[in-house]
Amino acid sequence: RSMDQRRSSAPHPVTHDELNRLRKSWKDKPTDDATGLKLAKKLVEAASVLADENGTADKRARDKNKEKFVLEAHKIIKKLAQQQYGEAMFYLADCYGQGQLGLQVDTKEAFTLYQGAAKAGHAPSAYRTAVCCEMGHEEGGGTKRDPLKAVQWYRRAAALGDTPAL
Repeated sequence: RSMDQRRSSAPHPVTHDELNRLRKSWKDKPTDDATGLKLAKKLVEAASVLADENGTADKRARDKNKEKFVLEAHKIIKKLAQQQYGEAMFYLADCYGQGQLGLQVDTKEAFTLYQGAAKAGHAPSAYRTAVCCEMGHEEGGGTKRDPLKAVQWYRRAAALGDTPAL
């Protein structure tokens, strides 16, 4: 395969045009949660890819740009999570778990979000809820250790079709 073919199969870095397209299509159809989430994830990517303005931005400008992208992403994710969109709740929970999106690590908040999405039928969240119950506070699960509850959540996740839970 030629170099060009290989390059086109690799995921392309986010562009301002792509962000604007996503912003517009989400604005035109605000009930399209999947587009909202895609926009938020692309904004997070933009914080790494576009913040330096092709190498023209100094550190201060770069940091400001990063912050702008991340703040916009956070606002979108929060809104989607409040609307009980499982994928967004899962993503936000991961961000709390790892201290991303400019958030402080908060395993309790992560657990609450996983459990909320799990109750709404989001399979990967049911699996994460089970893992949290198995780990307990000591190991960063964000909830008290409860092996019985963990088994119940693994069963629920498996019933929802989560492969790792099976």
